[in-house]
Amino acid sequence: MRRIWFEFMGILVVVLGLCCAPVGCGASTRDIIVRDAVIMVNTAAMGLETAQDVSVSLYREEQLTALQASLQAGLPKAQAQAKVQAIRDQWLHVWAAFEKARTCHRALSDLVAAGSAANVGDITAATDNLVAVMNEIQTLLGHSRQRISAMAVE
Repeated sequence: MRRIWFEFMGILVVVLGLCCAPVGCGASTRDIIVRDAVIMVNTAAMGLETAQDVSVSLYREEQLTALQASLQAGLPKAQAQAKVQAIRDQWLHVWAAFEKARTCHRALSDLVAAGSAANVGDITAATDNLVAVMNEIQTLLGHSRQRISAMAVE
């Protein structure tokens, strides 16, 4: 019962503090958008680097798994090569997504570097584009993991 009382009082103090805070002393919407864009630029740079490392590993693993499955099935060399080529063709979408992500990252970096000269709408749109492409890359890498798992089961 005491614990509930202290939790209630803690929540009450926080709510009262927020309600009584002076209006207009926080950052402007523009400041918040630019700050978030700076965070996104830095996070995306690290995320792209990590995703690139993961994708190279998955790319190699998927090809090796297909090749091993072909050899275990006793397929001719031409069919094994065709399977590997099909995987390489599937990965063209991943490499294109990485190029698109680098382009979006550069665009957002340029807008953040422009500072006050940049339009808030452009910054928001560039941030949204970068987030969408990063999500697309994660989805494509997930598909690759699924294909590798499916080949390992066969």
